[in-house]
Amino acid sequence: MGVAEDKLNNLFKLEKGPSRLGTAQKKVTGLMLVLVKELVEANGGSIDITSHPDVGTFFLLRFPN
Repeated sequence: MGVAEDKLNNLFKLEKGPSRLGTAQKKVTGLMLVLVKELVEANGGSIDITSHPDVGTFFLLRFPN
């Protein structure tokens, strides 16, 4: 579905409850994004995000060799 640029910085925060409807029309919290980010960083990796509202979001996970 894509994420507006002003909301990208908050993707990995759980400060609020469900924020919007996901692609299956269910309320989403972003918990999985938080868990993925923590696991990636715990293994020395990083996450890059590119998003376009009403188009989609691309997550690039990078890990050291």
